Amino acid sequence: MNLATVNTAASTKRRLNVIRRQVKWNLDVIEREYVTVSMIARDDLIRLLRLEACAPSRCHTDKERHAAADNDVQMLIARELIPRPKRVNGKYRFDVAALVHDLKLFAEGKIG
Repeated sequence: MNLATVNTAASTKRRLNVIRRQVKWNLDVIEREYVTVSMIARDDLIRLLRLEACAPSRCHTDKERHAAADNDVQMLIARELIPRPKRVNGKYRFDVAALVHDLKLFAEGKIG
């Protein structure tokens, strides 16, 4: 293992911990707002979890913050910490029940 690989792994772990804290603080919003809805859009998930607020300090514009938050969601999907969204009417949407269940496990540190 070279030094670049170690630094990348450490920064990814730090990023996951930042996302975990953000999910833990804001998960109740999704549970409260989407109690009667079966699907949630990817953009709404980013907004409700306030992932743009924990964007890296190198992100100065709203567009950069949104791109960083979208990358965070994609990292959670790639690591299979949350289920893959389904494409409905041209937008990616998550099943709320499965998403909330997996986000709770992630926030508690049981997965990831």
